[in-house]
Amino acid sequence: MADLPTLAGQVAYVSPHSGSVLSKNEARRRIGFVRQQDYLVECLTVRETLTYAARLRLPTSLSKEALSLIVEQTLDELGLRDAADTVVGGPLRKGISGGEKRRLSIGCVLVTLPSVLILDEPTSGLDAYTSYLLLRTLSALARRGRTVILSIHAPRSDAFPLFDRLCLLSKGKVVYSGPRSECLPWFHNLGHDVEVGVNPLDFLIDVSSVDNRTPENEEASRARVLSLTNAWEAHINLGKEDHSAEKEKERTPGSRHSTRGSDKRWSSESADQKRPGFWKQTRVLTSRAHRNVYRNFPTVLGLMFQGLVLGVIVGATYYKLPENPTGIQSMKNLSFQLIPGVFYLQQVFWIYKFCTDLIIFDREREDRLYDVVPWVIADWLSFLLPAIVAPSIYMILVYFISELRMDDVASRVFTVIASTMAVQFSTQGLALLVSSVTRSFPEASLFGNAVNIFQILSAGFAIVHPPQYVKWIRWISPYFYSFRIVATVIFKDRIFDCPRDSQANLDQCIGNNVLRGFDFDYDINLGAWFGGLLGWVVAQYAIACLILTFYNGGGMRHASEIDSHNRGKTTDVDESHMTRDNIDVEVRGLSLSWERRGHGIVKTVKKSILNDISLRFPAGEISAILGPSGAGKSTLLQILANRKLNAGPMARFYRTGELLFAGQKANSLAWSNVAFVEQEDDWHLPSLTVRETLRYAAILRLPTKIPRKQKIARAETVLRMLGLKDCADLPVGGPLVKGISGGEKRRLSLAVQMINDPAVLVVDEPTSGLDSSIALSVMQVLKDIAATGRTVIATIHQPRSDIWRLADNITLLAKGGVVAFNGPQSDAVDYFNNLGYPMPSAYFNPADHLLDLVSVDPRPGPPHDASAARVQRLTGTWHAVERKEFGDEPVGNGGGSVTISTAQPQKITRGEGTTPMRIALPVVLSRHWISLWRQKEVLFNRWFQTTLMGAMFLLFFQRLTHGPQGAQDRIGIAMQSTQSIAFVGLINAMAVLPPERNLYLHEAQSSARYSPGTFVIMYTLVEQAPQIFSALVYGALVG
Repeated sequence: MADLPTLAGQVAYVSPHSGSVLSKNEARRRIGFVRQQDYLVECLTVRETLTYAARLRLPTSLSKEALSLIVEQTLDELGLRDAADTVVGGPLRKGISGGEKRRLSIGCVLVTLPSVLILDEPTSGLDAYTSYLLLRTLSALARRGRTVILSIHAPRSDAFPLFDRLCLLSKGKVVYSGPRSECLPWFHNLGHDVEVGVNPLDFLIDVSSVDNRTPENEEASRARVLSLTNAWEAHINLGKEDHSAEKEKERTPGSRHSTRGSDKRWSSESADQKRPGFWKQTRVLTSRAHRNVYRNFPTVLGLMFQGLVLGVIVGATYYKLPENPTGIQSMKNLSFQLIPGVFYLQQVFWIYKFCTDLIIFDREREDRLYDVVPWVIADWLSFLLPAIVAPSIYMILVYFISELRMDDVASRVFTVIASTMAVQFSTQGLALLVSSVTRSFPEASLFGNAVNIFQILSAGFAIVHPPQYVKWIRWISPYFYSFRIVATVIFKDRIFDCPRDSQANLDQCIGNNVLRGFDFDYDINLGAWFGGLLGWVVAQYAIACLILTFYNGGGMRHASEIDSHNRGKTTDVDESHMTRDNIDVEVRGLSLSWERRGHGIVKTVKKSILNDISLRFPAGEISAILGPSGAGKSTLLQILANRKLNAGPMARFYRTGELLFAGQKANSLAWSNVAFVEQEDDWHLPSLTVRETLRYAAILRLPTKIPRKQKIARAETVLRMLGLKDCADLPVGGPLVKGISGGEKRRLSLAVQMINDPAVLVVDEPTSGLDSSIALSVMQVLKDIAATGRTVIATIHQPRSDIWRLADNITLLAKGGVVAFNGPQSDAVDYFNNLGYPMPSAYFNPADHLLDLVSVDPRPGPPHDASAARVQRLTGTWHAVERKEFGDEPVGNGGGSVTISTAQPQKITRGEGTTPMRIALPVVLSRHWISLWRQKEVLFNRWFQTTLMGAMFLLFFQRLTHGPQGAQDRIGIAMQSTQSIAFVGLINAMAVLPPERNLYLHEAQSSARYSPGTFVIMYTLVEQAPQIFSALVYGALVG
């Protein structure tokens, strides 16, 4: 349905009622698709996000009470009740956890209950208990007549009976596809049997996976997978599957769930027929947009602050203009620059905003959540107040500080403000227009800047009499209309009190003569200019709506493989070059809470994130942290890695307790030994390949005494160790370019941090997004690292049973950051068994059992109350155990022993320093150039945008004369050469600098750190060549 260029075959959706094949549009209306990425509005709460999704998709006949009931049921089904009133959050604002975002994305589709529900990795990032409840919910939906199709990486063993049919793929080829009940017998006939106690789903993934960590494993696994795919292809070709018998089975009552069962809440058919119309969509989207805009305090305050600062600066520049020829000339300049001067800069913000917002718009439009025009109206209305207030502040300050014209001041100020607001709307319309063509900020800013230059040059100030072939552009220039409005307000029928000694310029002391000099017809009513300006605003929005309706400027571009000429050697790094201290990590009495103080009607909100945690993570062992989503696992790791926590506006964190590294209080030397793998993987440069990313990381992170060839060899070793060989020459990719998969990006982030073998490795969800086979191999790598004396601390959501056995120590957290167990993995099962919570069976995964014990059932009623009481008892019991004895002796618990405190203090003698400039500068220069070279649109802008601007100037400024008109034209081109060219440089920098800055800030907190001077010199050097080239060509053209 996504119009991908398929080579053969087709996908058909058949109506169960009529038996006819649905058209593409009809099928799309009935499909709900949950993607791997979470596209959510940052400043809405979880409940509001679900409510707006329901209001936009469900039948209009449903009452508010019914909608609310549906939302509340969805919150319970997905375990989001505790986070219901928490904002989603984003990169600059702390919100819900990654697992909660995943469930919320699923909920936005579930709440609409489509006929066909397709989910891409719905359990990725969820803990085992929550993922199992989600699968049960999906199974219940299927039994009520819905078609549910999902891809899944690491399901737990008791999820196997929930699936009706299985399709097993390996490298795009089918290994098996058919009923679940026939799956294991099929593999048995091929000589592959599942062992007793092994998760059947893990077995299926293992048997169909290629292990490329070593050449021997790769050869054997490829041969096995090839035989399986060939067997299934032969099975299909020989017609062994009896399609008619299968269809007859599906008609029998016991073989397929009846489609006659209706959902208790509503009918999907009625949902398709009575979707919200234009006006309701507009109301709902406007309400949603208003909440998002006015909760985003930095943006709103930034717009106001911009108006205030620019108003003061421009006003001070033209402070109290005198009524003499010099002052009149300055007033002429101000009458034009008053408006373009502020909106030329604001255009950058609006283009960036729409390029970002339209990504979410594209995803929601694919789900047919709403139409284009309601979304555009809602966006315009949500920013209406800032669009009025900010320009008003700016204009009032400039007008009164410069004392433009003080007679009949109220009407004149109002007129100028009205003109400014109209240009504000035009700027927003142009930004939406160019962003509707492309979601790439560099491309959109190039397009927008070119249009803006044409509009400024045709306004009638920089050049009074443009050539006839470009003169028509003035009618689509907002500055053409605003210049005439402002100049008329300032100069019409005005007589300046010029000094007697200014006879040569007396003509300019009459305002109407000034207007004649601009070739203005000052007898034209201002309403005509306002009409033209507002007409162009409406035209821009209308064109943008048409483009958004009929053309998809977003979507993913698929990156192609890039050949690598240097694949490294087989020789790895000498161990003597990478000596590390053994560092035990200890947490004592750590508590963290978040608070937002209320003011007036806003209530104070408090939330406990970590509650009196005391833990020990010994060197040479893997310490796994388990717990449901929202238990504070990621926050704990961020504290261990000394990462700054962002509390959001008007809020702060309160923290107590202490961290010890090797028995010493945490300091900069200790933290320099910590490598942190975050959940987010968006800091990679999207244009670099996996191999290049690791190679540059190796050169920056490994000790300077290691030869460069050995560093590259180390990158190859880690690349193969983490199973990245098959994607080694693919670009990483980003929001607009499809590169490697999410799981591959996860392993790449881990590989970058592993490359220098850090003393303490802190990993947040290393197995998230990975299939169970690769997850096991990743954990085996971490186990090997720990065996060399390193301290490995990892949070894990869904560990399979063999991953559980790899962990040396287990920390079990309940929601709210309360410890339920901390100690050796071998003691965990016995500890809970002695508390009266034995394993359900000898073959049950212990990790799943523990997560089930500390998870609260989100379903209201007795299940919720019983599970909440159980969790409270477990955490209370462990708290009593901790208080009973805190020291070197093990704490008796009736089974096993749990050591709370560290044994012998250690000493940290080594730390990671700053990479010298002589090594870092060539590396970051090379990396930047390769990245820029592969971004063709950015490269083109950087080298040729100024040149194209010079060519545009030639269209307006032909051979300049030496008369009065030539003088004015020279003033105009001088202004454009000093203002517009600088602005072009700013736009180019904004397209290139942010990803490089993000990578630098990430590396500055890791072993790849290099000095700020290195980064500044690098960026300065890479800017020199295009700057010099552009200046020479521009000078040649204009001169």
